[in-house]
Amino acid sequence: MRPMRVRPGRCKSVVNDLERIYFGKMDGATQMQQGAQTICLDTADKIRSGAGAMVFWHPNQPGSLIKITRPPAKKSFQWLRHLFESRRRRFGAMYLSLVELEEYMLGVSRKGEVPPFMPEFRGVVQTNLGPGLVFEAIQGPTGDVAETVLEYAQREGMTPQLQDALYQLFSQIAEWRLVAWDINPKNIVVVPGEGGSLSLFLVDGLGERTFIRVLSMSDKAFRRDLDAKLEVLTGQIHKAAQAS
Repeated sequence: MRPMRVRPGRCKSVVNDLERIYFGKMDGATQMQQGAQTICLDTADKIRSGAGAMVFWHPNQPGSLIKITRPPAKKSFQWLRHLFESRRRRFGAMYLSLVELEEYMLGVSRKGEVPPFMPEFRGVVQTNLGPGLVFEAIQGPTGDVAETVLEYAQREGMTPQLQDALYQLFSQIAEWRLVAWDINPKNIVVVPGEGGSLSLFLVDGLGERTFIRVLSMSDKAFRRDLDAKLEVLTGQIHKAAQAS
């Protein structure tokens, strides 16, 4: 794991109730007196980044990652969406995090357990870059963050093991009835198993962002959308393999 650079003096002490409650670091009275230090992150140390988020190793929680979600980009007639959807107004820059966590918790409430094909959610922390969501780090054999399906396909191509793992992942998503708005090769990571088998984990792109949540309401639309996403994803993987 690459050491994280910390810039002293950039972060002030704050009380982080969610982290205290979840991790049980100390009793409430002591925590209120001492406060919890804001976690200092340097954008140069991000291990993953995309259009909507940056991901860092958690400096104080081994095996955990901090995900900083960027505010959603403004779109045409966004004021109209805000007019009819109060949650966008209420949650502002954290709206996309809400969408993701809401779908995640929906799966937990249905099954009474954490989805086995997703990293465990571990709480919320304050950082110098804003609030961050803490997730389990899905790690590869070397202890680094697991490689994405895109990285695997560029090196190995569309192997039979990857094809089997894709069908297994989509079967799990269907079983848990979780809506994912963005399933692409960068949002899925690969962990090698015994006998050359592969396990896939969906690490981003969960939830339904549309104004009218058709996929959440209709089983038929949900299954049709999932089949279409698998077809598109398979094509993206083949394209990545051919380009390597």
